[in-house]
Amino acid sequence: MHSGDGPHQCKICGKGFDFPGSVQIHEGTHTLEKPYECKQCEKLLSHRLSFRRHMMAHTGDGPHKCTVCGKAFDSPSVFQRHERTHTGEKPYGCKQCEKLSVFPGAFENMKQHTLETHPTNATMEGGKEGSREFLQGSRGKDAGTQPSD
Repeated sequence: MHSGDGPHQCKICGKGFDFPGSVQIHEGTHTLEKPYECKQCEKLLSHRLSFRRHMMAHTGDGPHKCTVCGKAFDSPSVFQRHERTHTGEKPYGCKQCEKLSVFPGAFENMKQHTLETHPTNATMEGGKEGSREFLQGSRGKDAGTQPSD
């Protein structure tokens, strides 16, 4: 069970939210419903806002437009992550080996990598097992690129 601060609570896990619409969106993550389908690439999305954001990439409408491929994004962080697909920059990585990642959202994959590849080192210096500080950002902004496989 989650302990949220907001007055509107998820009926499934108890996580609290400040707004009724937020809890409604969150509850959709438990059901795995994806009623919004992109007609251009057949991707299924769970929320109208996610669908609208997804469509920006196809239409080129959005405040952050990629000069390489023309896709557009409304979020600067998502745009920055997209740019890395063109540059090959991988600033997040495992502190135990050379495994690199394009974006911090790969945290769960990096956690799995660390536990499977470095099980005896999983609780070494740098933080508790699986902590964000332990698993990523070890290369910082000056990280080089790694060629794609």
